[in-house]
Amino acid sequence: MRPILFACLSVTASAGCMTYSPQQVAALSTYEICETEVNQRPNLAEDTRRLLQAELARRKESCAPHVPAIEAARERDFYDQVYGNQSP
Repeated sequence: MRPILFACLSVTASAGCMTYSPQQVAALSTYEICETEVNQRPNLAEDTRRLLQAELARRKESCAPHVPAIEAARERDFYDQVYGNQSP
């Protein structure tokens, strides 16, 4: 997950769910929308999921081309966190 995404957004936690305003979603790139859906799916409120999907539909875009890159980035981050911080 890219830290910039969360530094630029004010995310409201409500009952354990993340919500975004329509203005926040409109400001995201398609990659960032897809990254949010892939990495935060269990934490997204249902209305936020619908909002993300509506924005993708408005743009006539899909997450399919972005998912491999998102998953690869997540794997790299996981590897770095687990193995990259070890002391010699």
